[in-house]
Amino acid sequence: MERGGIKSEDWALFPRVLRARGWRLYTEGGKRLVDLWQYGGRALLGHTPPQLLRAFKNVAERGLFAPLPNPAEGRLYRALSRLLPRRGFRLYRTEAALEQAVAAGGFSPSTVDPALGMDGAVPENCPLLWRPWLRDPAVLNPGLPVVEGAPLLIPVLPLPFPGAPAILALDPALEDRFPPVPPLSPAAAAAGERAVLALLAAPGRSLTAALDRVLTAGSFWKRRGIYLHYDPVDAAASAGNGPAPEYKTVFMDFLAGGFLLPPSREEPAIIPGELSAGEGAQLAKLAGGQD
Repeated sequence: MERGGIKSEDWALFPRVLRARGWRLYTEGGKRLVDLWQYGGRALLGHTPPQLLRAFKNVAERGLFAPLPNPAEGRLYRALSRLLPRRGFRLYRTEAALEQAVAAGGFSPSTVDPALGMDGAVPENCPLLWRPWLRDPAVLNPGLPVVEGAPLLIPVLPLPFPGAPAILALDPALEDRFPPVPPLSPAAAAAGERAVLALLAAPGRSLTAALDRVLTAGSFWKRRGIYLHYDPVDAAASAGNGPAPEYKTVFMDFLAGGFLLPPSREEPAIIPGELSAGEGAQLAKLAGGQD
């Protein structure tokens, strides 16, 4: 059993998902799951954001799938400049292409995720993930300001569709180290633009009072903004909660309780855009480790 996540064969225990709407999944057996994984953050605005689907459909109906020069890509660049000012951007067709470009530019392909915490200084040659709504005045995390000054950022944006661009946001001084890249599919670029604009227009997100109390009192979870990291050693060192369960045990307990956690402890859970009162109470109960 892996302590940091569930294995590939463990997915055989997972119910088959028939439909995803908003932040909920509906399984073959008729069960509804609240999605705390959100496709690693790609479904941050839900699995079916209407603006994104509409933009993708409008371009796709014109047959614009081939990666040819197109105006949609320019609009995506402009939207990204609003989201992350004073940055240059490179839009890659795949995550593998982005990783190759990062290595060719003299940087480590390993990324640092501030949602999991940053102990001490981050190596200058490591790209940092940029996550929406990570910073929160209620969370003391002195390491976070380094994100804004990092030479390379990899934004985790609400792009929950196959073929979504992999985006690199870089310090303009590094432009020469990252040559221009081939164009994206117009359909992918149009959907990407709408996703960024939807994120810019989205209201902030907060935790329920019950869940906030649980996390403040101490549990095996550490909160950073809307992100929760299962960190039993650090987060509960003085809480007196006893031995920490293995992550797979936690994953299965949440699943039985109606919540999908990330399959790996190296990804943060994400508070969804909406929770009913009952869902919020159940989530607080699970996060607090109550029977």
